[in-house]
Amino acid sequence: MAQSPVVFVSHTVRDHRDHDLAHRLAEGLTQRGIRAWIAPDDVSIGADWQEQLVSALLEQCTHFLVILSAASADAEWVRAEIDLARRRRESDPSFTILPLVVGDQRHEFLDRFQRIPYQPDVPAQLALILDALDLPAEPPARVAELTEHFVGRENVFAAFDAFRARHDRGLFTVVGDPGEGKSAICAEFSRRTGCVTHFNLRAEGAHRALGCAVNVRAQLARRLAVTLPGPPAGTAELPGYWTRLLEAAARAGEPLVIAVDALDEVDLSDHPDGTNVLFLPESLPQGVYLLLTRRRSAVPLVNRAPQDTYDLGAHRGESRADVVEYLRNAVTRLDLTPWIVERHGLDKEGFVETLADKSQCNFMYLHYVLPQIADGTYRAVDVTELPEGLQGYYQDHWRRMGMQQQPLPRRKIHIVYVMSELSRPVSGTFLADLLREDPTEVQSVLEEWKQFLHVGHAHGGRVYSIYHASFLDFLHDKEIVRAAGESITRINEEIADRLYADLFGADDA
Repeated sequence: MAQSPVVFVSHTVRDHRDHDLAHRLAEGLTQRGIRAWIAPDDVSIGADWQEQLVSALLEQCTHFLVILSAASADAEWVRAEIDLARRRRESDPSFTILPLVVGDQRHEFLDRFQRIPYQPDVPAQLALILDALDLPAEPPARVAELTEHFVGRENVFAAFDAFRARHDRGLFTVVGDPGEGKSAICAEFSRRTGCVTHFNLRAEGAHRALGCAVNVRAQLARRLAVTLPGPPAGTAELPGYWTRLLEAAARAGEPLVIAVDALDEVDLSDHPDGTNVLFLPESLPQGVYLLLTRRRSAVPLVNRAPQDTYDLGAHRGESRADVVEYLRNAVTRLDLTPWIVERHGLDKEGFVETLADKSQCNFMYLHYVLPQIADGTYRAVDVTELPEGLQGYYQDHWRRMGMQQQPLPRRKIHIVYVMSELSRPVSGTFLADLLREDPTEVQSVLEEWKQFLHVGHAHGGRVYSIYHASFLDFLHDKEIVRAAGESITRINEEIADRLYADLFGADDA
């Protein structure tokens, strides 16, 4: 059996961008079960750095991923690691060197090894690295998270099955409000079928057309025994790229489903007027189907293939039945019966029906409210007094966190808003450094708002990003922004100014 990949990630700490990219790639590899060796995380306390680096490169690792940038070109440690990797390659031809070149860099050893094209979108960059590692296809890590307590939606899957039975190609779009479960439907279909899947995530900055094309191409390359066009080098190549890619994939001779979530979150800033979202093609080869999800807001998408739309709002009866089933399971899973009995002697079904009404058939509402019922946050609140709907829940939490007190807790509010505008996972330390705030206070705010945050791991610690785009919508509501005394434009200018200052201070790091 072939050895499982162990990837040495070489980078410089002189530039925070290189450092951040290296650790995010290492985290992404780790999440997919691939061992990533990266300093300083994998250097034992009290150990000799040089000995550990030599051991890792000459004995432990199977792949050498080196980030080559203007900052790393003159970095002594990076040059030493490249020399070690060359020595290993000379004695072991199976050892793979993967140069990732950021910018227009020149390095004489680049002529010997196929470089990995640089992508500013980290998920897209990770997809190219996984492609280079030639690993078997696996579902995106987000699939397991979204389907952990999934129930129902059989009517949606049946409708898509019927659509494919009627047509030899086409687009099937699931439409719904924020929090109605569109992403979970996409993830569950991926879990059941193993189809190619891409999630657009505005809150994490993973919502660009180029990233989607690279990710889909990488998944297809690991599944199909056909020759595919190479990864697109930039957005300028995308018009027409999808057609070439899908025509090549269709030659495998099997029906192909590609699921793409959250078309409404795609960044359209680099799209010429009239261009399809993600630069998707205006026709599809026979046997190719796209399962798409979006909010009710229109997205630019013209296609000559058969199309159908499944509006979750038009099937309230089925959605409510799924919510009720989800609630029944949650009562048992979270042991909510004592709370139900305590609140005026409600029985289980009475609680389930009341909370189903309160949720307005919104699964994201339940995702937030149920754990807070379980942890005692609503101990003194009758179920009939719980907030109505997802936006009502956000408003209630905003109030309970003291964000409407007089005088306004401006520092706390500012931390929340800056966090929401960073559009990538960051550590509490990074956020504190950016804001020039006390790390303890920043971490306290993150803990208060943790139910709205996705917690990952990088740099040897926790990193945070906004969990759901609907919370960003709430923060961007004009009335909320005005009442909070904030300006989204001013916040983004502040972030840009601070990062610019940090960049030019990188040589001192």
